[in-house]
Amino acid sequence: MQTPRAAGDVAARPALAVPAFSSRVAATLGVIDISGCVDVRSIDFVRSCVQLRCLWMPGCVGVSDLLPLGACSETLEELWLAGNGQFRSLALLKACPRLRKLDLTRCHSVLADQVENLRLSCTELAAPSSVKLQG
Repeated sequence: MQTPRAAGDVAARPALAVPAFSSRVAATLGVIDISGCVDVRSIDFVRSCVQLRCLWMPGCVGVSDLLPLGACSETLEELWLAGNGQFRSLALLKACPRLRKLDLTRCHSVLADQVENLRLSCTELAAPSSVKLQG
């Protein structure tokens, strides 16, 4: 039997564990929504999601690196990063040729010229409504 902990005790708050998907399950995932998971620090779990089309992670303020996109960069169509001030570079997204929606609302570290450079590589982002920057 566990001893009850005080409400202010840090140990009372469980650490967020992002599940490690089996390679068979990961290969079938098309959408992952971890919106608002402020305790997530890494998206390494998406490396083997070869059919991932949508990654929703607004409010995941602990994630600062998109490098783990790996194999899913070929299939990724939507990436929602709203409210994540950690991102400073979009260069890795140039490897996402199908990217058509990108939400960078309240991502103040991302510069408009970075978005314009990204649009040159990801032609689906050409429409003004395909990238959200304000907010």
